[in-house]
Amino acid sequence: MELNFVENAAGACRVVGDSSEVIGDYDLALITSSDLEHVWEQHECRSDDIHEVTIQFFIHFEDEHTPFRTNPYKSIYQMMVRAKRGLAFPIPAIMAVYQRLVKLSTMDDKFYMAQELLTILYELSKFDDARELASSSFAKVEVSSDSRRVLKAKDYINTHISNELRLEQLADLIGMTPSAAILSYAQVRISANMS
Repeated sequence: MELNFVENAAGACRVVGDSSEVIGDYDLALITSSDLEHVWEQHECRSDDIHEVTIQFFIHFEDEHTPFRTNPYKSIYQMMVRAKRGLAFPIPAIMAVYQRLVKLSTMDDKFYMAQELLTILYELSKFDDARELASSSFAKVEVSSDSRRVLKAKDYINTHISNELRLEQLADLIGMTPSAAILSYAQVRISANMS
């Protein structure tokens, strides 16, 4: 798994699977699939002052007995599942962990490094607006790696499957308008019936 931070590289191109994007002054991406190809290319970047921090780590988060599926790590787990396709974080998320990333890159003690990494992952997991990069078919990701909203709706439906479910109720639960929730509702209903 890899967490890649790049600073002062505006114009460089981030390629993750079948996603190719020109980045700005700050870029932070999380990739949790060992099969997902990724690279940052010079492209149109002319900066002589690029700062890069690449953190490679291993967390076994897919085992059904992993503590990452439970609180207090559940949001990290959900983010890690999404990051199988690669996740690009918005500027507010990058700024929230910026100092910690710099600090982590200078640490020597492995225990404190692990604690700092978990803190960074937790802080990043609070941002629902991180974007998945590679298409699910390219990344060979199952449909189960849904957004946090879809996961919340799935949990609700699985718990209340024998009750009458209303679109307005589900939309309110996941913070969407009923019309915006129609597609998500269809996805989770199908998934709930299949499980």
